[in-house]
Amino acid sequence: MAAAEKKMMNKYKYNTQDQVPFFQKIDNELCRYSAEDYSIIWTINSEWEKTVLHGHGDGGSFEIHWKGLPVIVDTGRLTYKDNIWGKFGKSASNHNSIMIDGYEPFIINNLNGFRFMVSEYKKSKMEVDIKTKKENHIVTIIHDGYKRIYPDLLIKRLFSLYNKKIIITDIISGSGKHNVKTFFHFHPDINIIKLSINKFQLNSSFETLYLECSMENTDKINLIKGDNTDPSGGWYFPEYGKRIPSWTLILDQSLSFPHSNTFLIYSR
Repeated sequence: MAAAEKKMMNKYKYNTQDQVPFFQKIDNELCRYSAEDYSIIWTINSEWEKTVLHGHGDGGSFEIHWKGLPVIVDTGRLTYKDNIWGKFGKSASNHNSIMIDGYEPFIINNLNGFRFMVSEYKKSKMEVDIKTKKENHIVTIIHDGYKRIYPDLLIKRLFSLYNKKIIITDIISGSGKHNVKTFFHFHPDINIIKLSINKFQLNSSFETLYLECSMENTDKINLIKGDNTDPSGGWYFPEYGKRIPSWTLILDQSLSFPHSNTFLIYSR
């Protein structure tokens, strides 16, 4: 682990709205940034022990609303039942997040953990840092949730925020070869057209947006919508017991760490 990253993990920096006016803490779990055309909501917290936030693996995940309407969303949860759909609702794969080698980034009760597990094994830390510049703002979220499996692995997400575009850079430290899955879940009102291997058009009744992926060694790029047999994505749950088909983009990579991916979301 780099010295700068070790230092970053030593203290949880929480910039309040008074310190950084564009960054608003909504409650103990959610924070929001508002730009001219869009807003982002992140699920963040400083430390996980018994459960992650409200018991979901959504630490560091995000939502994007463009001109007030949802584009990339938290899909919700179909059921509380202890079945494949109930477990999927808790998983990082049901959020706009990253999974490595099929492991959840955090220990979640009744998913990949249980109440009486050793506390130290469950613990992980999340760091949030904000830098303001003349032309943009940069929000950095870093967590060590995989240290229970890979002690040298950190996931860092940088959100470079401009008036009409968002650049997301995922930086994964560590060593060795791994599988990485990156998930983007879209609102049912968003229709996706694949323009090229790494560029997607996001259509709605109010706006046309674009998502470009700059990444290496992409084994599979899966667009899923409404698959009844495999709840790995493709659904939006507006309320318990109700599901609506929606697009999920899953980027599947075999990589050697350290590695980084970049995603650009913008309007013309």
